[in-house]
Amino acid sequence: MANDATKENRRMIIEISYKSLANENFLSGMRKIAQNDKWKEPKSAYNASRLLSLVQIELKTFNELRGKFIKKISDSAPVPGEERMDDAVAKAKELREEAEKFGEIAFEINRQKIDFTDLEHVPMTPAEIIALEPILDNLPE
Repeated sequence: MANDATKENRRMIIEISYKSLANENFLSGMRKIAQNDKWKEPKSAYNASRLLSLVQIELKTFNELRGKFIKKISDSAPVPGEERMDDAVAKAKELREEAEKFGEIAFEINRQKIDFTDLEHVPMTPAEIIALEPILDNLPE
């Protein structure tokens, strides 16, 4: 039973924002982790695969919502000569604020984070590692 309690303590809620999903470094780092074939133990490989598959499900939702948002932006684009400059600026500001709020949307995954030390054979850039911080554990200080 103590072993089950230890496992449960290691499991955590991972929060990832849509802003992270829009980050190319996050996505390229995830691809590199998914292609890793040098895991220290099968449990780590399973956990990483499961976490990445859950993130991919959310990525699909994100892409659908982003497509709708982009359509909204294109549908509300001012027609030259038909809209006053003040109105166009106000609309652009409103859309920018809405885009920022969209990036702040976050989702939660109840999984164990990927242990950074398990990725020693994965050639990642510093930018990818920083972008992947929400899903990595045991990062160097």
